[in-house]
Amino acid sequence: MAKITEHITETRGDTIFSPTWFILVEDLPPNVTYQEIVTGIANGTYTPVDLTAYEIKGQVRATPQGTVVLDLPLVVTDDYKLSFTIPAEITAAFTNENQSYGYDIQFKTIADGTVKTWIAGKLTITTDYTYTE
Repeated sequence: MAKITEHITETRGDTIFSPTWFILVEDLPPNVTYQEIVTGIANGTYTPVDLTAYEIKGQVRATPQGTVVLDLPLVVTDDYKLSFTIPAEITAAFTNENQSYGYDIQFKTIADGTVKTWIAGKLTITTDYTYTE
């Protein structure tokens, strides 16, 4: 499993929908499409990682050792797909507009406690101009 780097940019006060990450045993070739992944899983080319074997945790911070800005509300579907949604009410409270935060998602193996960070990136919140007070 190769580490995934995903940068997300959204406007303050908007709902943030992460990509749906497929957690697979194999490294994917560059520019593979969603449909190619689905087909590869169906025909055995790709092997999904069973995420029920992991404790999964993700956090957003302004700096690596800084205060946690947000614990990511992670959702696992089909035992191998991972995503998160940050509601508009949460992003409206971000005070550091036009700033990039760092985030990562760690996978801790329940059986032996091994920890791996498989997903990381920047979360950038841009200024909004239309909002309700």
